[in-house]
Amino acid sequence: MQGYFFQKPFVKGYEFQDTHQEQIIHSGWEYGNAYRNVLEGTGDIYRELTQETPTLGYIGEKTRRIREYINNTKTYIHPDDTFEYAYEHNKDKFEEMIKLWEQQPYKTEAQHNAIKLNLAMLNKDYTGAERLIGQIESVFNSAPHKSLPMTQTNLPKMLGVGKGWHKESARHREARFKGINWDRHADYKGKR
Repeated sequence: MQGYFFQKPFVKGYEFQDTHQEQIIHSGWEYGNAYRNVLEGTGDIYRELTQETPTLGYIGEKTRRIREYINNTKTYIHPDDTFEYAYEHNKDKFEEMIKLWEQQPYKTEAQHNAIKLNLAMLNKDYTGAERLIGQIESVFNSAPHKSLPMTQTNLPKMLGVGKGWHKESARHREARFKGINWDRHADYKGKR
């Protein structure tokens, strides 16, 4: 296993999650959609961490929403939005996703923590989930770069890696999948 982040896209991990857990999460849940949305967010964290340059703001937004959900369970949450309601109506989906997350490949500590976060939320282990969110976020907020906002531009500085590491933003990754060569694209020339 390499450092906290793997510096090349981890295609095997992404494809496994995309063809298994992601299919279940989008398979049409008649009941328990609020919790399904929470589980979709934890899966999105793993997916983002398989990319060459994870979008820190995106991960931060997902962790914020998960923490918000957990905090809401401590005061009041509508009965239809609870773990219990979602599990009661989708037990087979929960059990299948637990098995799949236990088999999920990973290359980095961050990806492994994201897998454990998914398992914690599938098992209603909110204390464990909060701890894992803290571990995932701690890399982004660690000294000496505490004051840097969680942006892709600051990722190399925060991780202490060289300039060449930050070559692909989410915009460029999307363009690559669409077949656009940003090195030759008029809007991009000279902005590297």
